[in-house]
Order: sequence, then C-alpha cells, then structure tokens
Amino acid sequence: GFNTDGPGFYRSLVEDLKFEPEGRNIFVLGAGGAAKAIVMYLGAGPKGISVFDVDEKKAGELKSHYGKYYDGEKLNIISDDGEIGSVLAKSDLFVNATPIGMNERDPSPIPKGLIRPGLAVYDLVYNRAYTQLVKDANAAKAHALTGLGMLLYQGAASFEIWTARTPPVDVMRRALKEALAKRGAGR
Repeated sequence: GFNTDGPGFYRSLVEDLKFEPEGRNIFVLGAGGAAKAIVMYLGAGPKGISVFDVDEKKAGELKSHYGKYYDGEKLNIISDDGEIGSVLAKSDLFVNATPIGMNERDPSPIPKGLIRPGLAVYDLVYNRAYTQLVKDANAAKAHALTGLGMLLYQGAASFEIWTARTPPVDVMRRALKEALAKRGAGR
C-alpha cells in the first residue's frame, strides 16, 4: 500500500504556502494518522519538530516510531498544553492535524493571540477554504492555508500510482473548487 498524506502535504506546503521546512522549527498539533505521515515524511529535514496531543500515549508512540528512522532528539513531545504558547513562539510553521475545524462552527484549535505575523500556518482541514484558524492567521498577517492543496496533491499522487500517468493537476484543482462551491464550503 501507499500513503499519500506526506507527499501531498509537502507539495502543498512548498508550492502553495511557499514554505521550505528544511532547517526550520515545526509545531504539529495532534499525533494521529495524518500527523504521523507528515512527521515521518518531513523526516530529518526540519531543525526540530514539536508535537502535542491530548493523548500522551499516541504522541509517545509517534516519537518512538520517528526514533527508529531519524534522530529522536529532533522530535519533542509536549506533555503540558501550557507549553504550547512558548513552543509556538519559537516555531516557523504550525500544523493543525486535529479534526478541530471540520465543522463550520468549530473554534480555532489555538488562541488567536498565539498567532504572529509571518508564522506559516497549515490547517489540514480540507472541507472548506477557510477555517477559524485560517481566518485568525490571516487577520494576524500570518501565512495560512487549509488542507485543500494537500487533498489535491494526494489525489494527484494516487492518480499517478494507479495509472502510471502524469496527473492533470489543473483539471483536478478546478473540479475540487467547483465541488466546494456547490457545497457552499468556500467560506
């Protein structure tokens, strides 16, 4: 089997958000499947990766898995949510890998006061163009995107795996935007 989460995220991060993760500090909120795929795909490139999840066992399992392939000292597990602000202040990229934001009325997963100008923010939520986190980040003059680009590039990677052909990314992008517009999820 294949997992296209990592490649889809990375391509969108670099092409859409214009963020190069190599040598940078990254903070990931959540330690589930998508977070694991992203952290493993980023590998040894970032200067450091910090992860917080309310499920400390899941976060510990991610650290253990990461340590099998990379320098485990590069991955910092935050065990106290009170540390989020200080870790985020030292981070170049914040990734929301939780389901917070999937529902239109969901709040941001972090207080908007923690978002500063110039911070790169990637919300993996893919069912709308703007989550509360992205709205807060835009208001704070941070650079932010939802996971729509990740979804697009995951689909493109899957297309290539299944067909051994170059995917029609522009056609796929238009179809994704049209589908969101029909659902009214563009807001």
